[in-house]
Amino acid sequence: MLFIACQALEVTHRALFADFSQQSQATQSGLSLSLHAARNVVQAGSAVKVAFAATNLTDHDVQYSCWILIPCGLKVRDGNGNEPPDTKLHRRFWVEHSPNVAVEEILTGTLGLGVLRPGEVKKYSIDVDGWYDFIQPGTYTIQVVQTSENGETWLKSNAITLKVVPAATAQSTPSTVERAASRPAFSLSIRMDSNPGSPVGLTIRTTNISDHRITLRTEKASKEQAGSIYKVDVRDSTGASPLDSEFGRLTKNRDDSPPPLLSAIAPRGGGVSLSLKPGEDWADCIMLYTVFTLNKPDRYTIQVRRWDDETRTWVKSNIVAVTLDQYGRVQSPPSSAGSR
Repeated sequence: MLFIACQALEVTHRALFADFSQQSQATQSGLSLSLHAARNVVQAGSAVKVAFAATNLTDHDVQYSCWILIPCGLKVRDGNGNEPPDTKLHRRFWVEHSPNVAVEEILTGTLGLGVLRPGEVKKYSIDVDGWYDFIQPGTYTIQVVQTSENGETWLKSNAITLKVVPAATAQSTPSTVERAASRPAFSLSIRMDSNPGSPVGLTIRTTNISDHRITLRTEKASKEQAGSIYKVDVRDSTGASPLDSEFGRLTKNRDDSPPPLLSAIAPRGGGVSLSLKPGEDWADCIMLYTVFTLNKPDRYTIQVRRWDDETRTWVKSNIVAVTLDQYGRVQSPPSSAGSR
């Protein structure tokens, strides 16, 4: 997977790097990593920028690549030691390891390979809020930490502290009654991306239709989202539902019980929650056979639902219809089947 994660600073940004008061200790790599924040106190929702520098302390050239880029090694924690919620960009960084990769969420760009000459300093401006949601006031620590495959730390920068204070124009939090009476914070839509003769694949799109940032519960990108995050409802021509797969049973795909509030889940944040700005969306792809055993030729309707923490309701998608053979493969192109 290729991606762009950092932007080199222009000369006009030199002031941001005026003072790297805490240099990280040199390691066997011959590199020193350092961070500096021009502002250590910001309002919730404001940009969070830090200056990052890598210095070659040796007398020979040193190669660098992804591990210097962000978020490779970027470590952000709140006052409780938890990772803040991922932004869409950060979530996209991990889809390479996801069984639910949607084509539109794959990052493209340049890997960022390079060489540092002896004594050379490479400087970058990191938009940390591009990777993490800092909408919650509190104290955060930011650091770049490099680890080996077995988890051993071998290179790290200094850690800087960021205090996020409530925004002066922050919206008041709606009460439980107001939330219950309001519309859902997001919409859900599905489309079928399967050709005749292939299993049923669904692209599920969640769009923030509110006027504020929302935080969605997710499984980690490496885990299947169907069954737990996305509840799938399938009906045949008689209105009956096919048998669950073993995975569908284990993940309680049919369970409509309200999950606990996301704010009550510990640890809350990176990897298990996704922050979307107003108008922003996220797409996942799931395979229908993951949650159902489809072995009867028939015409089926499919609908997906996802839990909305703000209104404490299930948000339902549109309905699509498709004809399958005895092996669960598509026989005819999908069509819209209205709503229910």
